[in-house]
Amino acid sequence: GYFGASDGSRMYGHGIVTLMLTEMLGMGVDESLDASIHDRCQQAVDLIVRSQRKKKPPYAKGGWRYTPDASDSDLSISVWQMMALRSAKNDGLEVPSSTIDDAIDYLVRSFTSPVDADRKPRVRKNGFSYEANNDNPTFAMTAAGLLALQVCGVYDSELVLGATEWLLDHPPKWEDRFVLYGLYYYAQGMHQ
Repeated sequence: GYFGASDGSRMYGHGIVTLMLTEMLGMGVDESLDASIHDRCQQAVDLIVRSQRKKKPPYAKGGWRYTPDASDSDLSISVWQMMALRSAKNDGLEVPSSTIDDAIDYLVRSFTSPVDADRKPRVRKNGFSYEANNDNPTFAMTAAGLLALQVCGVYDSELVLGATEWLLDHPPKWEDRFVLYGLYYYAQGMHQ
C-alpha cells in the first residue's frame, strides 16, 4: 500500500500516486482492473491514515511528513495526503472523519496568526507556514494551506478569507522559492 518507497519519492509520491489512482477509479478497461485499483487505493488510504496517527508532538499531530512512520509533519507533504483523501472519499473509499478533523486542526496550527477557540485568527490577513506554530508565511505554503482547507471541506472560514487576502497582497514572483509548486495550489485554491 506504500507507493513512495521504490522510487524514493516517499510520502510526496505516495500522496500523488494515490490521488492519481483515485481519479482513475472506475475508468479501468474491465471490472477486474477497477477492482484492483479500488483495493490498492484503499490500502494506500489506510497507510495515509496510519501514518497520521503515529505518535507526534502536539504541534505536528494531524499532519504528515516524508515517511509513513515519521514523528513530525510539514504542510508540503500533508497537502498531498489531504488531496488524495478527498478524492478517495469522493470515490466512496473508507476515510475516517477523524482523519479529516485532525488534518484541519493541523492546518489551523500551520496558519501564522494565533487563533481563538472559534478558530478566528488574531490577524486575519495571514498565511501558512511550512511547519506548524511558525510565523513565516510563504506564497507556496499559503496557497497549499488555502487549497488544503478547501479539500477538507472548509470554505468560508476566517482562515480561508485571510489566506486569500494575504495571497492577493503577496502575488507570486518568479524569483520566489518554489513558485511553480505554489502556483499549482494557488490556481486551484483561488478558483474555489
